[in-house]
Amino acid sequence: MKEYIKNNIIVVSIIILIIFIILISIVISIYKNNNSDGNISEEIDESSFDIDIKEDISKVILNNEFYNVKNCVQYYIDYLNDENYDAIYKVLDENFIKDNDITVENLKNANIKLNGNKYIVNKMNKKDKDLDIIIYFVYGKVVNDDYTSEEEKNFTVIMDYSQDIFAIIPKNLEENSSYEYNFDIKDDTIDYYNEFINETPSEQDILTEYFNYYKDLAIHNPSEAFALLEEEYRNKRFDNEESKYIKYLKDINVDNIYPDKYMYNEYDDYAEYVCLDKNGIYYIFEETAPMEFTLKLDTYTIETEKFITEYDSADDEKKVMMNIDKWIMMLENKDYENAYNSLDETFRNNNFENLENFEEYIKNNIPNNNSLEFEEYNYVGDGIYTEKIKLTNNEENIEKTLIIQLQEDRKFVLSFDI
Repeated sequence: MKEYIKNNIIVVSIIILIIFIILISIVISIYKNNNSDGNISEEIDESSFDIDIKEDISKVILNNEFYNVKNCVQYYIDYLNDENYDAIYKVLDENFIKDNDITVENLKNANIKLNGNKYIVNKMNKKDKDLDIIIYFVYGKVVNDDYTSEEEKNFTVIMDYSQDIFAIIPKNLEENSSYEYNFDIKDDTIDYYNEFINETPSEQDILTEYFNYYKDLAIHNPSEAFALLEEEYRNKRFDNEESKYIKYLKDINVDNIYPDKYMYNEYDDYAEYVCLDKNGIYYIFEETAPMEFTLKLDTYTIETEKFITEYDSADDEKKVMMNIDKWIMMLENKDYENAYNSLDETFRNNNFENLENFEEYIKNNIPNNNSLEFEEYNYVGDGIYTEKIKLTNNEENIEKTLIIQLQEDRKFVLSFDI
């Protein structure tokens, strides 16, 4: 019996082995059929793992890059205006020098001095050669101090970040794919004309740059300054009328505006630079890329989501205070028209013949740059409230009682004791 069992085990084992061999043969056959050369072990093409580095042109979105390049162009502008021909020669691209047979001597005879001294960048793109060397394509204009002269000037700038040196081509070659750049830039170790300081400007540096740029335009070229205003804001605040904006500039004495306090906020799609000047006027720059921004001149013309949420969840007393604060801000911002339109119609008709009368009254009776205090609140009835306030500045204190009626959609009308 034992012998019988032993023989059966041997037979079963042989059958299992045969089945296993057959399965292995089938797998090998299938693999061979799927390989045209019939080899079980396919040779891997290592070139298929090569990374294709594309030299695509992209917009410059980092502030440190933008201002590094802008500063290098400004160096070149300064060298031109100083008639420093040795410096000009040393910052020019070597291949550009060779292609144009440039020497220090013929630079002197070329009469290339500019009519302006300040470079304004309108747009900047770039193309990376490698991690250290980048080509920048710069679009902009040269202006003088009072903006009476503006000259379009575009440049190509090669930056070597491994050595913090640069080379300039006094034309924009973004559309020229055949130009052969010299990437072996030689450092000027004698006068350091082609060296730059690689640094990142602070948020306050950038805001100051934007503020000064806007102020220069507001003084010398108000049409361009007006165009910087955010479109919806421009329509609501000034009815898209440049004449109203120019009157506003006169009312605030734009020559004497100076930044006082700063704030920076970063959002998904833009950065917000907020400045409060000495007179309590806001300047809110919304930046999508360096030197690409729109501007608002107050915090109330276009209500923020934060304001809407806070207002809608507030009780009536808080709503009264928020609306009075908004109205006082209109006065501080010389926004007489919107302040006038916020008056109760009967009160307005009985006390002010027109907007000019109201404006004259405010100028003579309510000083600028006030701090606002709420002193006494009362409910009159039918959605009407009174609020006694105190306005304080360095010269005097003024107390006023305001009567305010809350309306739908965060609207209000008010009157006050004359």
